[in-house]
Amino acid sequence: LPLLSDKTRFSTKRSASRHKSPGTVQPLTAGCSDPSSLRPVSELLPIQCLREPFKYSAAFESVDYVFAKCGSGPLKPLKSLSFVWGQFYSTTMDAVAAHGNASIKKGSKSFALASRVLPPALRDDAAMLYAWCRYCDDVIDGQEMGHGQIEDYKTGQGERLDMLRKKTRAALSGEPTDDPVFAGLARVVKTHEIDHRHPFDLLKGFEMDADERVYNSVDEILDYSYHVAGVVGVMMANIMGVRDDATLDRASDLGLAFQLTNIARDVIDDAKADRVFVPRDLLAAADAPIDALSQLDRANWPALHKAACAQLDIAEKYYASARVGIKELDFRCAWAISAALKVYREIGETLREAGPDAWEGRVGASKGRKVALALGAVGPAMGRRKVEITDRSGFYERP
Repeated sequence: LPLLSDKTRFSTKRSASRHKSPGTVQPLTAGCSDPSSLRPVSELLPIQCLREPFKYSAAFESVDYVFAKCGSGPLKPLKSLSFVWGQFYSTTMDAVAAHGNASIKKGSKSFALASRVLPPALRDDAAMLYAWCRYCDDVIDGQEMGHGQIEDYKTGQGERLDMLRKKTRAALSGEPTDDPVFAGLARVVKTHEIDHRHPFDLLKGFEMDADERVYNSVDEILDYSYHVAGVVGVMMANIMGVRDDATLDRASDLGLAFQLTNIARDVIDDAKADRVFVPRDLLAAADAPIDALSQLDRANWPALHKAACAQLDIAEKYYASARVGIKELDFRCAWAISAALKVYREIGETLREAGPDAWEGRVGASKGRKVALALGAVGPAMGRRKVEITDRSGFYERP
């Protein structure tokens, strides 16, 4: 691939001959009969990293996903470049990293989209961490990629949790394994010197699930949310090079905001599985029932929606706090995290606007809307240094 500058030009008329086999890179202007159709790179994609394609090569693979919605027009030629890079990159990715990328792509379209703008090495590590988290969650909940829960999932949860702890401990102690889930976790933890207590904090959250813990207060659901999501934010921040406690607190806040949003979205799905996560104090304030069976009664949904919105109000404070932490990230990481924040926050906004009827189906944004939100995250990422530092007094404190 050629080094690119603002003077490098692409044709907006793509020739089929340009899609050669990997290793045979045709000039992107081949077959162009109209010089007026040439456009400078700076007009096509305002990403500074295009000038150093090997250092920031994720930009090329990202284009194929993020800009695929652009169809024809000046951005379309970039898909040729993305295709070439994607072919090269896919041949160099090892099986463990490939498993992680496949897991995040299948398990979370929102996180998969956001991760596409990360540098390749960080994207692989984020995917491998996700794969371990997803696998553990599925094992405890009797699901596959967060869906299709088996009827008797509660039976044997304690034994399955012990198995996860045993395999995690073995992987982190350096014992060889051919399981890509645990091999990936071991690699990420070692590479980024992640404290071993963090993966076990996540497993402690799953222990709360196995123990069928009842959440009476907001403080209690925040503690749960830290253990199943906030600590993941901390580990992700470690992958991005963050070590100072103040920024790690903000990363935890984002995880808490995500989980509070998840809970609000999944109120009815959780009730069907005989689980209640909205804390009882919020339910009582909204005159909503505290037991799962009553929550399934459609007549109680308006009160449940009121309680869910009260929880989303709390999530908003944590989203605002998380934006402060993005200040400390480099542009590529800041863009990815800002995109994830925007896409996930949209879930809560959709639930607010749609009302109780939103629970009739899956609450979330369309693919096109997610792409728009990801692109819209460029601005906040570029302006991250201007975000005002807010006080965290009264917020959840990590153990």
